[in-house]
Amino acid sequence: LTLNDGERSISGGVIDPSAGYAYFGTFTSPGQVVKVGLPSGANPPVRIGALSLIYLGEEYLGPGVIDPLAGFAYFSSGSNSGQLTKVALGNGVDPPTRIRHSSIGESPFACATIDLSEGYAYLGVNGSPGRVAKVDLSLKGSLHATAMTMPEGGVISEVRIYSHRQLGHLRAAIYDDQTPRNLLWQSNS
Repeated sequence: LTLNDGERSISGGVIDPSAGYAYFGTFTSPGQVVKVGLPSGANPPVRIGALSLIYLGEEYLGPGVIDPLAGFAYFSSGSNSGQLTKVALGNGVDPPTRIRHSSIGESPFACATIDLSEGYAYLGVNGSPGRVAKVDLSLKGSLHATAMTMPEGGVISEVRIYSHRQLGHLRAAIYDDQTPRNLLWQSNS
C-alpha cells in the first residue's frame, strides 16, 4: 500500500485486529493519523482515510497505544512538546477523528505500551537518563494549570502531585531542595 502525498515517514502504528484496521502516525508537520484496512488472506492493505492534526504540539508523531474496546488510540508527539493526542478510531470505514491532546511534559518519546485493565499508558522518554512517563487515560478528572515565569530564574528539577484526601480543593506549591524542604510559593485553593 502506498499512502497519499504528504503521508510519509511513518513513525508509530497501532492495530485493532478484531475490527480489521491499523492506524499509523506520521513524522510530519502537521502530524497525520492514517487508517488502513487489513483484508484477510493475501489481499493487500487498503487506505481508508486520514486525520490531519492542526494544533501546536501535534506534529512529528511518535509511538502510540490503542484501546480498541473504548474506540480510542493515543499518539505521542515526537517533537520536544511532550503531547499525547487522543483519537477516536471511527466506526467501519469512517476516518479517525481528533478528540483532544494533553501535555505530558516529557519528550521525545521512543516507545509506548498500555495497561488496559488499569487505564494507564507508559511512554519511554528518549534521553539520558532514561525516564518512563505514566499517563492516566481515564480522564475521570483533570488538573488544569497555567504557566508561570519564575523571576528568580530557578530550575524546576522534579514535580510531584500529592493528595491527602479524595475530594476537596487543590493547591499547587513550589518547595526548594533543602532538607527539610522550604515552601517557596503556593497557589490559591
